Amino acid sequence: MTPDFPDIVHTAALAAGIDPAAVNLEITETVLMEQPELPSETLHRLHDLGVGLSIDDFGTGYSSLSYIQWMSARTLKIDRSFIEVLDTDPQRASIIELILGMARTLDLIVIAEGVETPNQLAELRRLGVHHAQGYLWSKAMPADQVTAWLT
Repeated sequence: MTPDFPDIVHTAALAAGIDPAAVNLEITETVLMEQPELPSETLHRLHDLGVGLSIDDFGTGYSSLSYIQWMSARTLKIDRSFIEVLDTDPQRASIIELILGMARTLDLIVIAEGVETPNQLAELRRLGVHHAQGYLWSKAMPADQVTAWLT
C-alpha cells in the first residue's frame, strides 16, 4: 500500500460521484497477519475520509483482536469454511456466536460468506447474522447484468 493510496481512493470516489463513506475496502485476515507493517497512518487516513475497512476471511488467520480496533475496521466477513459445515458441525455455530458477540461489543457489521443452502441461511438467522452473501442468491456476474438481476 503506497502512502498516497488514501488520496487515490478519495480522488477516484469523487471522480465517480461517490461519497467516500460509501466505499468499503476489504483486507484479508491473512494479509493483516503477513504484513504487520501495513502503515497505520494510511489506514487512519482512509478511516478519516469515511472509507470503510472490512476484514475478509475472518477466522482463518489467527488475527489479533488489537488489529481490528487498530485499523478501525467496520466489517468482519466470516470465512466460508465456517459456513459450509454449519449443518454438520455444531462447534462452528459456537464459533460464529463468539464472533457475533465480539462484533456487537466492537460495534462491527458481520457478513457470512459462502452461503449456499437454505439450511445454512436459516441457521445463520437463528444465530443472529443479519448479512450474508453466496451462491444461494447468485454466482458472480458481469456488472452489466446486475441491474436486470436486481429487477
